[in-house]
Amino acid sequence: MKMRHYLLVGDDCEVLGVWEAKDEKQAARLRLELSLSFPGCLTHVDRASSFDAFKARVPDYDLEGVVPEAALVA
Repeated sequence: MKMRHYLLVGDDCEVLGVWEAKDEKQAARLRLELSLSFPGCLTHVDRASSFDAFKARVPDYDLEGVVPEAALVA
């Protein structure tokens, strides 16, 4: 089963965005980029087989209607 990396940026329980990375290297680069773009916010990173599986792991966040953006970093 292919696992994807999901990165959620939030402040307390508010979601500012969710991104999907294809592998660990892309996720690490994206996490750095997001930490610079959203200083002071939490970046939650997790591997999951699907976005629905990821959503189940972060129940404190309302992800209803949220669609992950594809990572644009190389």
